[in-house]
Amino acid sequence: MSFARSWRIVVFVAGLMLMVGAVVYVAQRTSQWLYVFPAVSYIFFFLLFLSIVATMGSAWYVAGTNKVQHYPVVYGCYAASVLLSLVFATLLIDITTLPFGDFVPDIWKGIATYCIAICLALYSYWNAGKPRVKELNHTIKGLREPL
Repeated sequence: MSFARSWRIVVFVAGLMLMVGAVVYVAQRTSQWLYVFPAVSYIFFFLLFLSIVATMGSAWYVAGTNKVQHYPVVYGCYAASVLLSLVFATLLIDITTLPFGDFVPDIWKGIATYCIAICLALYSYWNAGKPRVKELNHTIKGLREPL
């Protein structure tokens, strides 16, 4: 096995472990803040995570582009957006309420987290539908013909 291939595996495993840690973090905070049974929260978020990995990973193995392939990938992108929004919103609420200790009720932390996550996910959905292309012209010294 070449060094480049083994490096890719290390980066893939590190990224996967980071994603699993984020899922555990969100599941734990959801069960704590919204008074959901921990088992239900962990099962829900791990199933969401597995569905994202399965749908996004399936795009790499299916040859060609067709409508059947398109819908699972779109689902995976939207689900990943929601999960990432939840991770960022949970971190934001954790950091901003840290100085206040137990002064802020857990239920309000949970409600604020999910409101922020929904707003972030809706904004990312809206922003993805409006791609912007900006053409740049750069000169490179010593280039014999334009690229």
